[in-house]
Amino acid sequence: RKNNMDLVIPTEPTNDIVTLTPNAIAHFNDVAKGKWVRFGLNGGKCAGFAYTWELIDNYEEITDIDEEVEYENFVFVVDGYSVGMLLGSTVDVVEEFVGKHIQIQNPNAKSSCGCGESVNFG
Repeated sequence: RKNNMDLVIPTEPTNDIVTLTPNAIAHFNDVAKGKWVRFGLNGGKCAGFAYTWELIDNYEEITDIDEEVEYENFVFVVDGYSVGMLLGSTVDVVEEFVGKHIQIQNPNAKSSCGCGESVNFG
């Protein structure tokens, strides 16, 4: 539906916190069948924060503040404490000569370290 300013207002719930590319969805469909994939941040790395990944077998490990999106073979979970810093991020899986790796584009990150493992939001 539209408001007076012709902006589209969703009538169904949406989850635009983190977008998974088709490559990322295919990857997690293969490696996380029947599991929950939690994506978040931990403090303390060289640039300030490090992205974290966790495969979860037991739903009881999911908290009330975590955000969940169901896919064909897995459930993608954004850590509730990390939502604000991950908002608008895109997760991709890139295949190169030496193998696959997860690539994150985060519009909130101000800088990252040389290893690409940590980010700063300052």
